[in-house]
Amino acid sequence: MRISAVKKVDSKSSTEKIHKNNVKRVIRALEFYKLNGYPISEHNEKEAAKTSPYNFAYFVLNHKRDILYDRINKRVDIMAEQGLIDEVKRLKEEGYEKTYEWALRLIKEYPNCNMLIWQTAVMLDARRITDKCTNQEKYDKQINAWYELALHDENEEIQHHAADSLFGFYLRKKDYTKAEKYLDYFSEYDPMKSYYQGRLLQKQGKIKEAYEKYENIIFSGFSTLNFVLSTMAGMALRENDIGYARFLLGKVQVVAHILEMGKYNEYSPMLDIVCAGKDVEGTYKVVKHLLDNVGTMYDFRKSGLYKHMKFRDIDEAILDGVKEKLLEGFRKEEEFGYMAGYEPWEKLIFDSCRLVKSIPFLKVLR
Repeated sequence: MRISAVKKVDSKSSTEKIHKNNVKRVIRALEFYKLNGYPISEHNEKEAAKTSPYNFAYFVLNHKRDILYDRINKRVDIMAEQGLIDEVKRLKEEGYEKTYEWALRLIKEYPNCNMLIWQTAVMLDARRITDKCTNQEKYDKQINAWYELALHDENEEIQHHAADSLFGFYLRKKDYTKAEKYLDYFSEYDPMKSYYQGRLLQKQGKIKEAYEKYENIIFSGFSTLNFVLSTMAGMALRENDIGYARFLLGKVQVVAHILEMGKYNEYSPMLDIVCAGKDVEGTYKVVKHLLDNVGTMYDFRKSGLYKHMKFRDIDEAILDGVKEKLLEGFRKEEEFGYMAGYEPWEKLIFDSCRLVKSIPFLKVLR
């Protein structure tokens, strides 16, 4: 590589000043040495030590990043309108080498557009696989260098895309240590990080650990979906849009059923709907379902979906304690006053309450 040639004649520039991917500066350093017989770093130090006879001002024009990226996106759209897509289709027919040469020319024309550089690298990387390119390793260094260039962009979105691509690149190469390094660019709260960790474990033959990682994503995903859909339903209820709230909470029920979270978690979302409409019969039915199915609250522990996960043992006394707390809530007049006088409700809430209080160990808990 050219940077190794620079190292032989100018160790200071090669290690401190010039990045190996900065082709222009690498060529300039070699050219300077060949013409002058001494390294460009020495020349630069002499120039920097000089006192300028001029009193000059230094201005830097810096636009807002969102405006710059908007302009870049528009420029790509214009390129597409001017035949970029047709050109890519034609290159596909002509073979991989032609596409690679075209990519080199494109990036040379737009050397500072890291989103375009990343997209081009992804296209070349994918085509090596789908087009059964011979001698794939020949292109590894350049494609990898483009990914690394995009990785150091100021824009977090581009960084994220590049880290994603580099992870996949090294995973295919079975270099699992390097692949794992690029997961540091993902947030701990990003479910894709957990997914990629699962893939890494899977590729390393750690099958049980991979299953557990995937199952954790499903399990925590239910909590996220439940929270978001319930929040949206609450917004709809405040706007008196009962139909939309019912629709959203119905989705929570479906998700709870599919992910085998237990009958209690399937019934509980509709409580807000019946309470908002002061639906006496509906409230009775939902609450009865909840009280009858408190024991299913932790049924996800029995599901095959989570068989590799480790859960704490649940004492039956805890479930009975939950039932008592629920009954206390259902007796609150400010929330369920509209149920007063409804005989099935009175029997369900107050008879159940007396039954719970008669259980000896609950007296100890109190």
